[in-house]
This record gives sequence, structure tokens and C-alpha cells, in this order.
Amino acid sequence: NQSQVITSFMKGSTSEGLGGSKTLRGILRNRVTGDGIFFGNTELRWKVTRFRFHNNNFYVGLNGFTDFGKVTRKIAISTAGFTEDRKENYFDPGAEKLHVSYGAGLRVAMNENFIVAFDYGLAFDKRDGNSGFYMGLNYLF
Repeated sequence: NQSQVITSFMKGSTSEGLGGSKTLRGILRNRVTGDGIFFGNTELRWKVTRFRFHNNNFYVGLNGFTDFGKVTRKIAISTAGFTEDRKENYFDPGAEKLHVSYGAGLRVAMNENFIVAFDYGLAFDKRDGNSGFYMGLNYLF
């Protein structure tokens, strides 16, 4: 049983690997797993417009992002009894490079603390998936 990504805030469900709306947007959920992992998220945020409606303050924001992660300690798996052909079918020796995704998002905020978020991410490597669309609340960080 592999370790879980532990955070100090509730993410809706536990994460057993990297990928999905809260770690690597655009990469399949839990696609990157290992006994040790690291990841990071970068965003460039812009509040496009501000307005008042029914005595509430609103803003619409756009953000561009890049997410990245890597396995730092692989899962120990015995391949004893595997022929070289079978190993090639199940294991990719180049798979544990840096996994990267990028994309854009839209934020609609009411009174600076209620934020509806829409993100669309793309994986750089097709082995990690194609893309993902995410709807939720708040900024990722």
C-alpha cells in the first residue's frame, strides 16, 4: 500500500498519487505514484474586471498555470520471472521523468471570498493523458 498525499486542508477525497484537479491539472488522476514524490504548481493571475451587483463586489479573473511533479522513490516491484519482452509490455524505463501540464483558468469571485473556479489543463506527454476540465471552488493555493 503506497503512501498518500497528505495536506492540511480537505481536498474532497484522499490522493494516492499525482494528477487531477488538486495536483497536476490535465494529467489523469493518480497517474504518477511512488513511495516518494514531489510536485509544484505555478500560476499567473489577472483580475480582468471588477463590478458591483446587488450590493456585492465581484471580479472576474483569468489565470495561466503550469504544474509539474516527479517520483523521487520508485515502488519496489519484483520482476523475477519476467522475460525482457514482458517487462517492455508493463514497464517503461523512461516514464519517471518530470511530468508536466499546463493550462488556463477562469475565476468568478463574490466579495473576495466566494470563488467559482474553472480550469482546463493539458498534459505535455500523451502517456499522462490528454486533458482535463475542472470546476470547483477557490484557488488551488
